[in-house]
Amino acid sequence: MSLHVRPAVAADADPCGRVIYAAFKDVDERNGFTTLFTQPEHAVRVAQIFIELASIHGLVAEDDGRIVGSVFLDVGDPIKSVALISVDPEAQRRGVGRRLMEAAIEHLGRARGVRLVQEAFNTHAMGLYAALGFEVKEPLAAMVGRPRSQPPAGTTLKPITSADVEEWMAAQRG
Repeated sequence: MSLHVRPAVAADADPCGRVIYAAFKDVDERNGFTTLFTQPEHAVRVAQIFIELASIHGLVAEDDGRIVGSVFLDVGDPIKSVALISVDPEAQRRGVGRRLMEAAIEHLGRARGVRLVQEAFNTHAMGLYAALGFEVKEPLAAMVGRPRSQPPAGTTLKPITSADVEEWMAAQRG
């Protein structure tokens, strides 16, 4: 494997999204969970948004010109974050995730801190992050359900649309 890590560019959105989809589907299904992304196109859109945002820095790992992994870093706050990392299931356990995380850590340099949210069931990734110096600090609970109360009077709720996302992205660009 001849691995090369470089910054993500707009043309990487489709291959990054397809790797994200495959990676999350693989780990979720192996652990008996419903996958986060129901279609590859959803993950492609997330990759596209991340690549376009000024507050996100993306890195891709290529093997012979083929994208086999990516990591997206939220660099917009004093405490930086690993927003999303994925490795193609066919390239896993070959050091791709480690190389991406090492490049991410190097890119973040002297950040006051780096936050990474990890699902506890993904023990392989948890071991990598611990080996790189990350420590478990706090439990995080993702809760799903229907609230018993209604929104405050005068609040209007509506489903989010593509236009809403585009409007938000334009506001982020300034």
